[in-house]
Amino acid sequence: MASTQLDGSASQAPPDGHDILSRIQILAAIGCALIVVYALRFWCTGDVLRILGVGVLVGAAALAAGGLSGFVFGIPREGSPSKNGDTGAAHPSPSDKHANPITSNSNLSEISDWLTKIVVGLGLVELKSIPSALGSLSYYVGRGLQPAQCSAGSSSDWIFGGQSLGLAIMTFYFALGFLWTYIWTRLYYQRDLEKQNKQLQQEIETKVRVIQTKDQEIQTVQKDKETIDFTVLAEKLIREGNLDEAMKWIGQALATNPNDARAILTKGRILKRQAMKPGVPEAQKTALLTQALDCVNRSIDLTPPDQRAEPIYNKACYEALLGFADKAVVATLQAAFQLKPELRKVAAGDNDLERLWQNADFIRLTGHNPPANH
Repeated sequence: MASTQLDGSASQAPPDGHDILSRIQILAAIGCALIVVYALRFWCTGDVLRILGVGVLVGAAALAAGGLSGFVFGIPREGSPSKNGDTGAAHPSPSDKHANPITSNSNLSEISDWLTKIVVGLGLVELKSIPSALGSLSYYVGRGLQPAQCSAGSSSDWIFGGQSLGLAIMTFYFALGFLWTYIWTRLYYQRDLEKQNKQLQQEIETKVRVIQTKDQEIQTVQKDKETIDFTVLAEKLIREGNLDEAMKWIGQALATNPNDARAILTKGRILKRQAMKPGVPEAQKTALLTQALDCVNRSIDLTPPDQRAEPIYNKACYEALLGFADKAVVATLQAAFQLKPELRKVAAGDNDLERLWQNADFIRLTGHNPPANH
């Protein structure tokens, strides 16, 4: 019965579950065999090959005409969604909701619609004249299906026999051709078109995603470059003591990339220096240092674990300036030293940690005595 494998890579039941196409082929072969039997009837006349050739050619022509008609009637309408919104699925997938940027040429489908309507319309209008037209056609075909020389008594029998056979051949093979191409078009050709369209859609979506990813990467690189440039400029202004201008540029850096850990840390450094300027009221100083501590905590969260030494060290400095307990500040410093031991020397002489210089835990942790003038 039906084959269960369509190709060498996938085993699945074919759309033609009843194997109708194979049965149509068998019927066509049976028809050819009957034509051969009819031609052998005239073996004695020497016209067997001519009659056989005419019969086969008429059958082939009728098969081709029926096949063309079946294709015209069964050709799918590409790009025309079904009632479910896709090509056969019960529920459309999310990707089907978006229009395909490339659509197939539908001219052949439109021509199929026009021809179908014309053929059906003319067939209904000329319904009464169809039998006479078929009779005339079968008469000319029948002349080719009779021997060139026949006896007077059997001439009329052979003429009518050839005419009947010609009509039978045309009708039989036209119907087979129509059924074969109609079923093939609806089951196989349409399925192949849907498969190709789906593959094309997937390729287009993949290329679109690649382009979008590249665009996002380019935009990210551009934003990162702008953020780095603004941050470097702000740090340069910090060294020059121009804190207001530095805050302006670091604001632009954060506007470009609000989650840049380096820029956030630099903002905290600016806030700390603004708080430590002479003449700043104590309440404002505390508020600025608190903001600086918030910035450094956020920077720590955004920085990879193995690169957090600098923001953790700055956190210890801000905690010391805000009056946090010595034990808490030393614990923070210890976390920074574990990631970057060379910060011990920096901490031993850092004025932000001045109140810890006499702390035994601090001295043990840094391994340095406080400066001689303290």
